Amino acid sequence: MKSLAIWTENNKIQIEDLHINIWKLPCEKNRKKNDFYRVIDFGFKFDLTNQEEASQTETKLKFNIFYPQRIVNNDIEDLVGKLYENIESKLISTLFNDNLNLIIDSNKDFAKVTNGDSTNDFHTYKIKATKINISNKFNGSVLEFDIKIPTEYKKIYLRFRIKKDYGDIFSTIDKPSNAILQSQFSKTELFNFRINEVRDISNDVLEEINNSKLELSNFKKIHIFYICSAKDEYMYSHKNYDGVRILERSKWKTYIDDSKLNEKSQILAYHFKEKCNIKNDEAGTDTVIKKGIMDYNFLIQTKYEINNRNTIFYYLGILFLITLCFNLISNAVWVNLNTIINSCAYVFIKLVNFILNISEKALILLLLLLIIPIFIVNLKRIKYYGNSIFKSIFNRKK
Repeated sequence: MKSLAIWTENNKIQIEDLHINIWKLPCEKNRKKNDFYRVIDFGFKFDLTNQEEASQTETKLKFNIFYPQRIVNNDIEDLVGKLYENIESKLISTLFNDNLNLIIDSNKDFAKVTNGDSTNDFHTYKIKATKINISNKFNGSVLEFDIKIPTEYKKIYLRFRIKKDYGDIFSTIDKPSNAILQSQFSKTELFNFRINEVRDISNDVLEEINNSKLELSNFKKIHIFYICSAKDEYMYSHKNYDGVRILERSKWKTYIDDSKLNEKSQILAYHFKEKCNIKNDEAGTDTVIKKGIMDYNFLIQTKYEINNRNTIFYYLGILFLITLCFNLISNAVWVNLNTIINSCAYVFIKLVNFILNISEKALILLLLLLIIPIFIVNLKRIKYYGNSIFKSIFNRKK
């Protein structure tokens, strides 16, 4: 499995939160093929407090993502705009698990997010996919973001979706031992998603980062939601999930497109989180001991059932072939049964006539020919039993 690589053009920029939603939803239109709608959402919360200001009015936020799949600008969709469209549903509160309010700025690309405590305020930014520079190289794509942020905005949140199906990149289907039979009823999927795993990043990517005198980013917190049908059986993951909940269709139907939410099954979201260690210093303020989370390896295995017409026809076909073969064999035996019986009877009668017609001496000779080989073969055994009988008789006389 290949790893994502994430780095900023300024090592002083801290990525406070990394949010990842991994969607695997059954396609209503393609149920016969057991297809899934597979996309990944990314959310980045940047802390620009320690960055040097490029001017008095704006700060540049430049960061890069190496994605191990070739994509184009049309494969990227901004999601912050969907939060603006769903202010009344308070989807922003659901995303952050907090009671938040969204206040759209006069510059409609930005909006203030607050819970009433100004120290926790941050701003969202609508990404224009056409402004993202995408280079297809290193057997994948490098996404370059260059965003101008007003200097008074110290914490910025971006959220976007890569719409291209990730199945061949991060997922593998495990074949069961009895693949011919069991694979028609269910499939086991292993999803492995890696972030900044150096050993799994192309050397060309690492060389480009080093040549620019930059380094891979680290994170204070990582939140991952694996979202799938309730019919999918959770088997195991790299760690126990921190929570699971049912997705409220009313809140998410515009965010993910209501047509992708199959009304015939509930959708579950498995939550996994990781955070770096934090300790209070002498002044009482929070100080991060670690530099941050340097890399992350997310792994989950699920099993999903296959119940469609193809499966039914498959087993009906096998049953038909078995029945057909049984009928052909039984018919062949029945047709030739009289011939077989007559042949056996003929041989038996000939054998009886032969025995009755031979002379007495010939019969004795024939019996001897049958008995002598049996005697020779069992000579050792006869000798053994003879000795045993002789010893027992001799012991009695004593």
